[in-house]
Amino acid sequence: MKARVELSIKTWFYIFSGKVRGAVKLAGLFGRAAILAFTLTATFFCSQLYAGELTVELGAPFPDLVFSGLLTPEDYGKLGLPVGGEVNISSIPGDFLIIEFFNKSCVPCQTQVREMEEYYEKLKKTGEGNSIKVLAVGVGNKAKYLPRFIEKRGMSYAVAADPDFEQWRRLGDPGRTPFIVFLRKVQEGWILNNYTVGIQTKDELALHGTMLLKGIKDGGPRLEVDSARRHMRMPLSDDEVEASAKEMINAVVGKAVQIEKVFDKDDGLFFRGWDKARSRWVYAHVASRAPVCEVCHAVHFLYCFDDSGRILGFSPIYVTKYGNQVWDEKDVAYISKRLGGREIKGLDFDPSVDAVSQATMSSALIFDEIRRTLPALQRLNSMK
Repeated sequence: MKARVELSIKTWFYIFSGKVRGAVKLAGLFGRAAILAFTLTATFFCSQLYAGELTVELGAPFPDLVFSGLLTPEDYGKLGLPVGGEVNISSIPGDFLIIEFFNKSCVPCQTQVREMEEYYEKLKKTGEGNSIKVLAVGVGNKAKYLPRFIEKRGMSYAVAADPDFEQWRRLGDPGRTPFIVFLRKVQEGWILNNYTVGIQTKDELALHGTMLLKGIKDGGPRLEVDSARRHMRMPLSDDEVEASAKEMINAVVGKAVQIEKVFDKDDGLFFRGWDKARSRWVYAHVASRAPVCEVCHAVHFLYCFDDSGRILGFSPIYVTKYGNQVWDEKDVAYISKRLGGREIKGLDFDPSVDAVSQATMSSALIFDEIRRTLPALQRLNSMK
């Protein structure tokens, strides 16, 4: 069922000025930061859920995911690996492997890891644990922030971190966590026997495990459009996007300038204007990212940066926090302060200081999306 949703979003963006001394140190802000506010009302139709696209078919080879390491030395032994160093899943011995993708801030994931833990304990008691190995992957989580989560949730199976979503993206975009894959080894390597989306009870996991052991291929849940993620559709028209981008660039420059559209082969449409006073190009880009958690909404935002890669402004279009509440002015001001003046190259997300309160996942997606602009920036600067 489609629901008519009217959003009245008060959107702020913050423009930063100042000089940079050294490589990235912001020496100071000259004058007062200009704050532009505008209200946009977007009326749009959204389906209950929007789907991701899993690019691995059932029965097909599974990507050889690689992780910088496992959380503890003991985790290596749980997978039958020698202790220490980088881990490719192709190096994990055995015939069957279950990989559970989670995010520590995802509420359904917190339930899922408890169910997986009970199933894992059952595996060990029945001896099936010798045949089926279990690996959890923290999507968008840094390794140093996972031990507390692991201890609190009582996880005793092996855990790896995927802080920059790199391995998650190799699957295409599954759409949400918790996301679990059931892999079977053949001569060529791991193949996908089945996958699940959303919470699976210990009994449901046991059923999938039995099917895995018996070589029964399941049809798997279907990831169709409207079945996995909420609110991925951009809540602005093309004209509204263009108007917002132009307003942001003009605010950064300090006056109205001629603004042109430029297209990047990978990242799509950008806007740019020439800042004559500072002899630089100022770019604006609208980005959308699907949520990681199954109950969260997508994020849509506008950001601005110059040709050196310095971030100059941020404006949410539709960004939410816990309970899918739209960010308020304090939330926007906080992340704008955290982003302002930083460089796209090497942009690192530290949830302890960069995350908006009750919006860790949305904050992480924003940082990650901006960081991924670097290749596009290099191509944009090569355009005349």
